[in-house]
Amino acid sequence: MSPVLDVFSVNVPQIESNSLSIPISMKETETSKTAETFGLIDSGAGGKFIDQNYAKWKGFKIKTLKEPITARNVDGTENKRGKITGYVDLILTINGRTTPTRLLVSGLGKQRIILGFPWLKQHNPIIDWKTKEITW
Repeated sequence: MSPVLDVFSVNVPQIESNSLSIPISMKETETSKTAETFGLIDSGAGGKFIDQNYAKWKGFKIKTLKEPITARNVDGTENKRGKITGYVDLILTINGRTTPTRLLVSGLGKQRIILGFPWLKQHNPIIDWKTKEITW
């Protein structure tokens, strides 16, 4: 007869974050201003964003959207910072790949740049989540 093991609870590990920070170089074509920072790749984010304070601090030209965009939180409520009204056009260089990118200007808290699902879908990088490496 085999031994008997009673299981009363099971702990299932959860992924605490579906995001990854990577070094990004950026250049604005109109002013030739450059900057380097870390950006967050976040598959749960619905856009490509730059923090409003960071964009102003770096002197990037913030252009006005034709129509404001309502920003929503994960739970579906409207973001307390209100609508997104501006954007910047930058040339981003990430791990050797350079691409023109439009980033929506919003309050991002501690993050400077967030590249969400639309960016992931467009560029389709290979991400090794164990080693936190991104390749093309």
